[in-house]
Amino acid sequence: MKKLNRLLVSALVVGLVLTAVHVISAQQRGDMQRPGRQPGQGRQFDPEQMMNRRMESIVQDMQKLNLPADEIAILKPRIESLLRTRMDQNRGMGELIEALRQAIDAKDDGQIKAKLAEVKAKRKEQKAQVDAMEEELLGLLSLNAEAYLTVQGIVNGDGFGMRFGGFGGQGRQGAGRGQGMMQRRPGG
Repeated sequence: MKKLNRLLVSALVVGLVLTAVHVISAQQRGDMQRPGRQPGQGRQFDPEQMMNRRMESIVQDMQKLNLPADEIAILKPRIESLLRTRMDQNRGMGELIEALRQAIDAKDDGQIKAKLAEVKAKRKEQKAQVDAMEEELLGLLSLNAEAYLTVQGIVNGDGFGMRFGGFGGQGRQGAGRGQGMMQRRPGG
């Protein structure tokens, strides 16, 4: 009886190990089946699909707020343009941020200062562009629409505080400035 128990336990352990190895290798190859994905497709990020889902959610939420259809039709392209601009700007910062990381790794203060100045200048330029778009959008918004878009992190917040999950849903609040971030050093 003890031999049979040991044999069963050994077989179970071997089975679990083989299953774990199979699952891990499938994940690394991207072969895990998920709804809407073909084998071998892996994890792919589609910004266009993400934007479409976000805009659908925003339109549905504005309808729940009883905003008139004509108001939604005017606001939707402007909201989408603002979100796309922010998304494109974030992608465009990648090279500058990578150059700054390399300067930090090289521990070259002159290079760090130059790259940091480039990042700050680019962000200032981008902020001015987004601020102008947001100001135009704010001029068109009703009180309810502005409040909703503020909660969503689209206006009145520099893109911080985005809420995921839709209006009135069980969304989670994104990290705002100073939340979960290192505190700025005194005098810096």
